[in-house]
Order: sequence, then C-alpha cells, then structure tokens
Amino acid sequence: MVRTLPDDYEGDKEAESLIKIVNDIKALGNGYFSKGEYKQAYAKYSKAINYLNERPVFMDEDTEELKQQWIAAKLPCYLNRAAAALKLEDYRRAATDSTVVIETEGASDKDRTKAYFRRGTAQNHLKAYEEAIADLSEARRLSATEDAGILRELQLAQKRLAARKEKERQAYSKMFG
Repeated sequence: MVRTLPDDYEGDKEAESLIKIVNDIKALGNGYFSKGEYKQAYAKYSKAINYLNERPVFMDEDTEELKQQWIAAKLPCYLNRAAAALKLEDYRRAATDSTVVIETEGASDKDRTKAYFRRGTAQNHLKAYEEAIADLSEARRLSATEDAGILRELQLAQKRLAARKEKERQAYSKMFG
C-alpha cells in the first residue's frame, strides 16, 4: 500500500528521501491515471515534479548511482504528466514535458521514444504537422519494435499536412490562376 504524504512536506530533503517521496507520489498518480482520473493524476505528477525541483542540480559529491536513481524518478514523472496532459487536451504542456525528457542526458531510447511520440501527438493536435512528423519519425526510428500507435499517428500527421498543402494550393490557384 502506498502511503499518502502531507500536502506541505517539511521533512528531510536529502536526495534519497526526495526520490522515495517522488516515487510514492508518482505511484498515487499512476493509480488515478489507471482509473481515468486524469486531473488528479496530473496534479500528483506535478507535485512529484515539484519535489524533484527541490534539488534541481547534482552536487559534486553525488554518486553515479544517485544520479541514475534521480533520472529514473524524474523521467516517468514528466512522461506520465505528458500523458495526462494529452488526455486533458493540454497539448502545449504535453509537448513541454516531453521535451524535458528528450533533452535529459541519460534518457534511454525507450523513454525518448515515448517522449517523441507524446510530443508528436501533441504537435499533431496543435496543427504543427511538420514538427509532428519529425517527432513521430524519430519515435519510430528509436522504437525497438514497429509500434502501430506511432505509425498511425505519423500517417495522420502526414495526411493532415497533405490536406493543408492541397488547400493552400487551391487557394493560391484561385488568387493567381
């Protein structure tokens, strides 16, 4: 059973303690997400990220193991908040959170695949089709297997871009034709 933490935690803020707190809060968010309670999930992931921001940089004395644990706590919080943001139709937030993962040194190909997919999906909804195609193509390249979801979203972005270009072509032909 995951314990709930007080809203304003005033306890130990050492990295190891923060990692445990973040993982506990993330688990609560995952529970909400799995029940389709995306607002609550989003709030928990945001809270976990706030705890991560208590210690935004590594110290010289931090071990490589601690850095890996920190990244292992951080990336799922951003990926999961991006997924919740997509469900809540907050596409800009989804793109921003996905970008954090993409730009994090030490992110695995699996994490980067998810991040590119989520950012590409967000870009598709924002009608930034060229960017969506670039992100989804990168997700497809990084993916260990042929992912039907990535392919479907990529084809949708390509179709929407082609339709936009055709509409523009028709508009210009009326103006200058």
